[in-house]
Amino acid sequence: MSEIKLVGVTRRFADDVAVDHVDLDIADGEFMILVGPSGSGKSTVLRMIAGLEDVSDGQVLIDGKDVTGSAPRDRNLAMVFQSYALYPHLTVRGNMEFPLKLKKMPRKEIDERVSRAAASLELQDLLDRKPAQLSGGQRQRVAMGRAIVREPSAFLLDEPLSNLDAQLRVQTRAELGELQERLKTTTVYVTHDQTEAMTLGDRVAVLRKGRLQQVGPPKELYLIPANVFVAGFIGSPGMNFFPATVDGTTVKLPMVEYELPARLADRSELLHGTHVVVGIRPEHFEDVGLVGRAERQAGVGFTAKVERLEWLGSELFVHFRVETSGDTGSETLREVVDELGASGVRGEHEMLTVARIDPASDIAEGDEAKFWLNTDRIHYFDADTGENLLQKADEIRAGDHLDADPSSTDDAGPAEPADPAEPAASVPPSVPPSVPPAVSPHG
Repeated sequence: MSEIKLVGVTRRFADDVAVDHVDLDIADGEFMILVGPSGSGKSTVLRMIAGLEDVSDGQVLIDGKDVTGSAPRDRNLAMVFQSYALYPHLTVRGNMEFPLKLKKMPRKEIDERVSRAAASLELQDLLDRKPAQLSGGQRQRVAMGRAIVREPSAFLLDEPLSNLDAQLRVQTRAELGELQERLKTTTVYVTHDQTEAMTLGDRVAVLRKGRLQQVGPPKELYLIPANVFVAGFIGSPGMNFFPATVDGTTVKLPMVEYELPARLADRSELLHGTHVVVGIRPEHFEDVGLVGRAERQAGVGFTAKVERLEWLGSELFVHFRVETSGDTGSETLREVVDELGASGVRGEHEMLTVARIDPASDIAEGDEAKFWLNTDRIHYFDADTGENLLQKADEIRAGDHLDADPSSTDDAGPAEPADPAEPAASVPPSVPPSVPPAVSPHG
């Protein structure tokens, strides 16, 4: 196992900066997720760690040693690609033992390592099959097995589940999590899928346009987003954004006005004289008829016309119309909405808002329905910079939740962003057999 440290890592391509001064510490044995939309630079960061991409500026350190200029073979890292990259003419056993043969390892040790890896991945009965005879999930396990037998200092996984169908992706995701728990090997995992990020990672690093936005446990990112981008990217359906006017401790939204919760009243000056956008997650609305009297006092009610319902059995998504008085002029928010539109992020200029409410609700399409809003769970952002204006207050409110279980994602719920996957590095099966495709090019 190894500690990995990135210090001001930058990658330039002519006039384009793909990765911009990224600083990141990955602890020994940690499962670190790099997540972001297509083009955010996450795969480029992974390839620089592996030595497959030159570093324009900055340093890559492994166990305190500067390996920025070292060849991939000298870093003792194993990389698993999106495409599996298995040799079609070799059996499962042949694929798994290939990197060990390149090292001229004794036959007995090769057999022992392959047997151990095959047992841990439940591949014992498949060792004599060719890749064409395997399912997508089995091929991915073989690619992982080929990495495991090398006993590397760290695993680097570049969108390894992207080629699997939805059901198999869920199963394989669980298997990957269990495997990392058993091996306790430092793992850096790239994905555009926030479900993978929120369920697998000890910590998650969110990237946007090559810059690191926030790093923290999954629940921390959900409860204490550093800015509009993180708030919009984490959570599904996406956060609703509205223009807000703050007068003293009174907040006016397009559909309702309310008093700041007592815990925020002494911080209201942070919202004065600032162009404010509020963010409300769909799960912080409810059918007012399903909210108890005591709880109802902690929020505010309003009426809105229901345009569309999506009933999913365990939850109900209600899309309702909120009339706004015009654009807030937030260029930052407009950019975020454009980037993450496919992920379901709602902007302040859009007409429909989405709420996730109790499926026991009898709200129907076309109703002028009464909703309840939990005003204690609203986030406040600077419309010009996108920064969370009351991040410290969010930290205080979230403290008990984070102390209880830093890695829990109960509040975040499942999510499936629809952004296309960032192209991942892959080596086709036709690569000459002198180079093992699922590991660094030099073994």
